[in-house]
Amino acid sequence: MRSIVRIVGLLTLSAGVASAQQPLSRAEAWSAALTRGGRMGLARADSAMARGALLTARQFENPTLGLSYSRSTPQEHYSVDLPLDYPWLRRDRIGGAEAGYAAVRIRLKLERAAAAFEVDAGYTDALAAAKRARLSALTSHDADSVLTLAKLRRDAGDGSELDVQLAIVNAGQLANDAERD
Repeated sequence: MRSIVRIVGLLTLSAGVASAQQPLSRAEAWSAALTRGGRMGLARADSAMARGALLTARQFENPTLGLSYSRSTPQEHYSVDLPLDYPWLRRDRIGGAEAGYAAVRIRLKLERAAAAFEVDAGYTDALAAAKRARLSALTSHDADSVLTLAKLRRDAGDGSELDVQLAIVNAGQLANDAERD
């Protein structure tokens, strides 16, 4: 039992302080999407892999030296293998790797543009939602003012009870809309 209390105590003490969300500019959001975004990480990994494939296609293979021994004469055998590519095969292999690398560079540009678009669209949606919430709150406040005016008119004999009831319903609906936004 004591060990459980100690573990819970240690976990409680080691827990970090949670901070609220910080306001973020559009440029900061775009920079974060490019540096820490998942799709950009995958695109960079694909680009590095294609670059490695291109470098591998361009390199010449290393020569090999083989040593062997037998009981019969001659007893020691040496062999040197020098791989030579046919020029047309090497050219095609390099061309294919260059085409793959070019395609990956285009995909990297596409992913960068898609990330920028997503950040821009998300940022615009967030701004629109904030403005809509502010407008809904102002409209709800105005509906409360209309309700107060309807009650004053009713008390002065200028309005009816139906006007007050309608203002109550309208104010309630707009308050609900403001809470939802």
